[in-house]
Amino acid sequence: MNRGYGPWVAAAVVVVGVGVWNWAGELAPAVATGLVLAAVTVGAATLWARHRLTRWRSQRAVERTDFRRIDAMTGVEFEHFVADLMRRDGFSGVVVVGRAGDGGVDIRARTPGGRRCAVQCKRLKRAAQPKDVREFIGVLATTHRDYAGMMVSANGFTSRAAEEAAGYLTLVGRAELAEWKTDHRVPVLPPR
Repeated sequence: MNRGYGPWVAAAVVVVGVGVWNWAGELAPAVATGLVLAAVTVGAATLWARHRLTRWRSQRAVERTDFRRIDAMTGVEFEHFVADLMRRDGFSGVVVVGRAGDGGVDIRARTPGGRRCAVQCKRLKRAAQPKDVREFIGVLATTHRDYAGMMVSANGFTSRAAEEAAGYLTLVGRAELAEWKTDHRVPVLPPR
């Protein structure tokens, strides 16, 4: 999910508010205050509407995805399913390497922009745990240093696992997987 626009919208609201305040400085203070409050209200309403729309799209994607098929997959089938999504959406050199002794990486590929990407797929009956995330971060820090990391879990992640991953790798849980599959919303990889 892309939440990067919030700070920019907030900054724009502040800039517009300051501009209106300066412009309206000669007007009655009540008029200037009203204009600033109107600008802040419009900005807040825009942020709220954007958040609701994103949430609605995510819910719709989950509703349209038949998870029974995904939930019935083996680990290897799930890895190939994710690799097929990557190929469909422009990743190149997609290679499924997952097997015993794979070193913690199930798929290697290049993003449409050319970045190397390592993917760990989790087809578990439970949400992925912090331990799972830490192990993959360790792989990215040692044997796959120049790779952007993505962990895909058919049953999502615990909140503590999400905290562990913050800033290190992209997590693709159940809702994000549904959006990727149905809406071609490719997960955004972490910055270098």
